[in-house]
Amino acid sequence: MIALVFLLAVGSYLSFSLFSSWLADHPGWFYGSVTTLGILLLAQAWLFYIFFRSSAEEKLVFEKPLQRFAYTSMGIVSFLFTFTAIRDLAAAPLRFFNLEDSLYGTGISGAIVALSFAGFVIGMMNARFRISTPLVPIPVENLPAPLEGLRIVQLSDVHFGSGPDLPQVKRLIDRALELKPDLVVLTGDIIDGDVSTLDAEMAELKRFTPPLGTWFVLGNHECYWDHERSIRAMREAGIKVLLNEGVELTHAGEKLFIAGVTDPALKHFGGKGPEVPQVPGNTALRVLLAHQPSIAPKVAEHPYHLQLSGHTHGGQFFPWNLLVRGVHRHHGGLNRLSNLWLYVSHGTGYWGPPLRLGTVGEITVLEMRRAVSS
Repeated sequence: MIALVFLLAVGSYLSFSLFSSWLADHPGWFYGSVTTLGILLLAQAWLFYIFFRSSAEEKLVFEKPLQRFAYTSMGIVSFLFTFTAIRDLAAAPLRFFNLEDSLYGTGISGAIVALSFAGFVIGMMNARFRISTPLVPIPVENLPAPLEGLRIVQLSDVHFGSGPDLPQVKRLIDRALELKPDLVVLTGDIIDGDVSTLDAEMAELKRFTPPLGTWFVLGNHECYWDHERSIRAMREAGIKVLLNEGVELTHAGEKLFIAGVTDPALKHFGGKGPEVPQVPGNTALRVLLAHQPSIAPKVAEHPYHLQLSGHTHGGQFFPWNLLVRGVHRHHGGLNRLSNLWLYVSHGTGYWGPPLRLGTVGEITVLEMRRAVSS
C-alpha cells in the first residue's frame, strides 16, 4: 500500500509541476507525457506488487523483459523527479520577488525532460562500460615481509541476473584477472536471480584460480533468491563459501586467517544472522568478509586487521550518491574503526536502474603493506 501511495504521489507531482505547462499550448505533448509516465509507474507497481512478492521458483509471464523495463523506468522517473524538485526549490525564494515564472513554462519543462534523458543515457553508458580498479594500500602492524604486497581483489554487488549481462560479466572477470590477485573475495549480492538460469555467468567465476582461493559471503539478494541454491552454485563453481566461519591459510610460510559472516537478511529466511568468528592467535594477517558494513563495530571488538564489505553501491547514481551518506555511516572507501580497517566497495555491477552517475563501478585491489611507525 505504501508503494502504491508513493507512486501515485510521484505521478501526480510530475503531472502538475512538470507537464501542466504544456496543457494549454501543446495538449498532445501533455497527454502523451502523462500517458508515458503512467506506463512507467505501472511497471514499477508490477515490480513491487507481483515480481517482488513472487517466490524464487515461480516463473512469471515476460518476467525478464518486464523486470528490465521496470528498473529502467525507476531511473527515468528518478531523474524527472529530482530535476523537477530542484527547479521547484530554486523557484521558492524567487516568489518573494514575483520572478518564479522565469523557471516555469514549456521551454523549462522541455529542458528538464531533456536533462533527465541525457542523465539516463550517460549513467547507462557509465554502468555498462566504465569500471575502476583502485589500488588501496592497507597498513598492517608487524606484517611479516613475505606478506608485504599480497593482493586481495574484491568484487561485490555484481548482481548476476538483474544487473550486467553476460558480455559485461566476461569483461569484468577479464579485468579482475589482469590484476593478478593472490586471493579473490566476493562480498555478497553476486547472484540476484534464479540461479538455474545463470549457468553461463557462474561458469565465468570458474576462471578465478588465485593461489589462496576465491571466497564468498552471502549478501541480502542471495537470501531473496534461495540462499541454499546460491551456496551450492558457488561451491560447484569452485568458490569457497564462508558462513560465520574462518579458515587459516599459509602464504610463503606465513599464516593468515580469512573469515566471513552471513547477511542479516538470512534471519528472515530460516538461517542465522552474522556471528563474528573468533580469531586464532598465531596468524599474521586477519581479514573478515561481511556484505553489510554496519557490522564493523562488532568486528572491531576482535583483533581483525581488515573488513571488506559492499552493499551501499555508493548510492549508485545522482542524487542517491549524495543521500546515501545519511543512511550509511560507512558508505564507501577506506575507513578506520579503532584498530580495524574497513573498506566498503561501491560495487562492481549495479542493482535496479542500469545506471552509474556520480559513482563508478569498481574491482578493488587491496595491497597489504607493513605499517610505518610514527
